[in-house]
Amino acid sequence: MEPFGQRDIAGLFGEGGVAGFLQAHWGRGPWHGHGDPGRLRAMFSPEAFWDLVARPAGAPRVKARYTTRDGAERDLHDVPGRLAQGLLDAGMTLCASQLDASAPGLAAFTRAARTVLGFAGGAAVNLYASPDGRGFGWHYDCEHVLVFQVDGAKRWESSVHPATPWPPVFLPSDAALDPTVDPRVAALGTVVAPPPDGVRDLADTVTLTPGDVLYLPPGAWHRTAAQDRSVSLTLSLHPLSFARALRACATAAEGASPAWRAEALPSGWAPLRAGAYGQSSGALPSDIADPLAAWLTEARSWLAALDPVALVHGARSVLRPPGPFDRGGESLHTAFRGQRFPSPGQSVTRGAMLRAALVGEAVGRVAWRQDLSPVAWPAGDGDPSAGAAEVLAARLTEARAWLAALGPEDLAGPLRAALARQGDGGWWDAALAHL
Repeated sequence: MEPFGQRDIAGLFGEGGVAGFLQAHWGRGPWHGHGDPGRLRAMFSPEAFWDLVARPAGAPRVKARYTTRDGAERDLHDVPGRLAQGLLDAGMTLCASQLDASAPGLAAFTRAARTVLGFAGGAAVNLYASPDGRGFGWHYDCEHVLVFQVDGAKRWESSVHPATPWPPVFLPSDAALDPTVDPRVAALGTVVAPPPDGVRDLADTVTLTPGDVLYLPPGAWHRTAAQDRSVSLTLSLHPLSFARALRACATAAEGASPAWRAEALPSGWAPLRAGAYGQSSGALPSDIADPLAAWLTEARSWLAALDPVALVHGARSVLRPPGPFDRGGESLHTAFRGQRFPSPGQSVTRGAMLRAALVGEAVGRVAWRQDLSPVAWPAGDGDPSAGAAEVLAARLTEARAWLAALGPEDLAGPLRAALARQGDGGWWDAALAHL
C-alpha cells in the first residue's frame, strides 16, 4: 500500500482544496474535514504506538494526565513505556510527543504535510490516548494544530475566535480558568479572553470519529473528552514569525561578530536580580552604558542593511532543519540554545541582551508574532515573492524604528523583567520560548 502522503493530505480539504482552506481558516478559526479511516490507521495504528513505547531504546517521551479529587489537572512526566497501558486503564490520558522522531512513517507524513501546505515552520506529531470521559480541560496552544482521529471517538469544544491573536505565551493551566484576573497574564499587557464555557455563540462542538480531521488555529481555546475510548494524532505546526526570523538573524550576527559576543555585564546578570542595574530609579553605570550605546550604533547599521532576501536566508542559516521542533530553534551559540534569556550566573553578551529585548517587544506587537508561513515566507530555498518581500519590508521598517529608539537602559529592562518572573516556576522562560 502506498504510504499516507501528499495526495491523502490534499484530499482532506474537499472542493476548496488547500488554497481555499488556507484563505478561509488558516490562523482564523476551526475547520472540520474527513479522510479515509483505513488509510489513516494504516499510517499509524494504536498497535504501532504500543510497540513503539515498548522499545528498550529510542522510545518516545510519554506523559500521563490525571484529575485530582478537587478537579485540578496534573501531569506525570517521562512515564516508562511499560507503565503506559496501566495508567491508561486507570483512567489517565496519555500524550506521546514528537513521534515523528521515532516512527519513519510519521516523519514522511510530516514532510508531506509541510509540502502540501507550503509551510516553512517547525512541525511535530504527538499522540493522545484517552479512556472514556477523559481528555484535557480548557487550554490553548500557540501553534496550528491538525487533529487526525485514528480510533474511537472524541468530543471537542473549541472557541470560534482565538483567546488572543497569535498568542505570545503558553498559559499555565491554572491561568486558563480566568486569565482576566491572573497577575502573570496581566503583567504581559496582553488581553486574553476567557474560554467560552457555556457560551454557545462563542463555541464550536464536534465529535471526531475515525478518519475525521480538525484544524485549530493558534490561540483557540479547546477541551476534549473521549467517548468510550480515543486515539488521535496531532500535527503541530509552529508559526514562523517575523520576531523569530529576526532573532535568528541576530543570533547569526552574534556568531560572526566579536563585538556582539562581548560581555555586556562584566559580573554576569546576577546583579540585575539584586537590583544593581536597570532600575527605573537609577541608571546603568557609565562603564557599562557607554560601550552598550556605542555597540547599539553598530547594531542599527546591521539592521539597516538587512533586506527581505537577507532576512529569509539569514534566518534559514540558523533555524534548525524542518523536523521535530523544539521551542528553542537555533543551531548556533550552544550556551543560549533553547533559551530566550540566559540563566542567572551566565555571562550576558550584547547580542543576548538585544535578543531578549526583541522577544519583549514582540509580546506587544501582533504583527511581529503572526505566522509568515505560508503566505509571506517562501517554502524551500527560494527568495521571497514580491508580495512576501513587501510584508517583510514593512516589518523591517518597524524594527529599525524600534531599534533607533532603544538605549542601554532599554536593553537591561527585559532581563530584569524576566528575572522578576522566574519565581513562577520558570513559567516565563517556557511561556516565551516559541517567539
